[in-house]
Amino acid sequence: MRRWIFTVFCLMCLSACAANYYGHSEAEWMRMSDAERAKAKADYQPLLDERERQRGNQPAEDAQDKVVRQGLGIDRPQPPTSPF
Repeated sequence: MRRWIFTVFCLMCLSACAANYYGHSEAEWMRMSDAERAKAKADYQPLLDERERQRGNQPAEDAQDKVVRQGLGIDRPQPPTSPF
């Protein structure tokens, strides 16, 4: 268990340090002109938009998974809670 936690921690640290050059290495990015950088950003934007779209669907997917689990008897339905 400790090894798994350590591995996850290391991967998080590495990904936090990774620079975003829109799919290019730092050396390529530094050689690019401003126009080329703008084009790279524009080309990369649909990927970012799709990622955000998929993240936006997560609550719906969670709700669907919950219904399926309840239907299979894995989870028991929770009674509604009172707002008071």
